[in-house]
Amino acid sequence: MNLEEPIGKKSEFRLLVVKPNSMIPELHKLRRFALGAGLVLLLYSVAGIRLEAGAKASIFGIPFVINRPELLPLVLIIASFYGLLRFYYYGLVLLNSPYRHRKYLLSKLHAEGQYGTYKGSVYFGPSQFSTTPSTYDIGLAEKQAKDIIEAFPKFPGGRVSAEVKAYHGVDQKGELYVTYEAKIFIPRARRLVALIQDIDYTLPVWLNIAALAIAVVGL
Repeated sequence: MNLEEPIGKKSEFRLLVVKPNSMIPELHKLRRFALGAGLVLLLYSVAGIRLEAGAKASIFGIPFVINRPELLPLVLIIASFYGLLRFYYYGLVLLNSPYRHRKYLLSKLHAEGQYGTYKGSVYFGPSQFSTTPSTYDIGLAEKQAKDIIEAFPKFPGGRVSAEVKAYHGVDQKGELYVTYEAKIFIPRARRLVALIQDIDYTLPVWLNIAALAIAVVGL
């Protein structure tokens, strides 16, 4: 095998650039660790578990002896706090949570009976919306309607619906034009399901806050 480079041919190399998003840990692993740490700390604090020196335990099939059980509450608190911070930072600050995504999409709509773009609650409020301003691009109106439909969780009955309507007009030059806007209906039941989904998404935060509060009070 000839490993020599042919004469006159320049060597080539590629510089690999690591994007910031590629360094974000997998969210489901962060969530699992945070939920596990919070649940263990909560059970330990509420049940009043106490270990004696020399107690044996096993993690991932590896047996070990606990010689200083008085440090176990501190270890559990640190693990819970660590899991809370990591999930909050990566899951709520860096990533676009379901709530923030829905809030952003709704803020670009006009609510029926209100002035300007919608600035109210994601979970409560009017059910009738429309895209604003009207656009000459029907594809843009359709995409905006599709994004809203996909942003709310799927649930039997009371689905989010949208209809793109065309409006014909005449400009100052007497030429005909067509604009489009989407009429969107978001049932209240579907918005309540979104609330439940958001509570579940942020459960690692609330669970660890409760576990840490109970553990610190019980020290």
